[in-house]
Amino acid sequence: MIRPKIGWAWGIFIIAAWVSPVAGQSPVSQVEKTSEQPQVVQIYFADAHNRYLSPQPVELVETATPVEMAAQLIEHLNQAPHPPLGPVLPTESTIRSLFLDADGTAYVDLPGSVVDRFAGGVATELLAAYAIANTLILNSAAIDRVQLLVDGRPARTLAGHIDISRPLRANMMLIR
Repeated sequence: MIRPKIGWAWGIFIIAAWVSPVAGQSPVSQVEKTSEQPQVVQIYFADAHNRYLSPQPVELVETATPVEMAAQLIEHLNQAPHPPLGPVLPTESTIRSLFLDADGTAYVDLPGSVVDRFAGGVATELLAAYAIANTLILNSAAIDRVQLLVDGRPARTLAGHIDISRPLRANMMLIR
């Protein structure tokens, strides 16, 4: 018995019907609707005693790509938190670049000026590194690890204490 084969044209028709927009809507209007939906995320800042990270909920506009979302998260991390939480990065810190590889590692490139202005000891450096890592990893399914770079290169530490030469994973033990 010979079975009839479904041709490639039929397969394309089925796929096109499956992904086509609802009648009266263009694909652009569908993207616009999803990009306007607010999403509540947690930005991690130092607690009042500078011992743990505490989440501060922030509402962000949902973005099209994980990199855009990560950029928004870092932008909020650079803003002053609501008391009693404290900042984890030097004031007016910026990032040089941020990118994500196919393996789920986000690369956050900090300028050397952030490292030069970094004030604090081991606890402050630990909270800064993991505030970045936890904020990105715990708010984005696309990010599993965070590699901190300084002036485009892997660095050993931010301020001489915490090893950041390898990608960081979320550290739930620091969150209270």
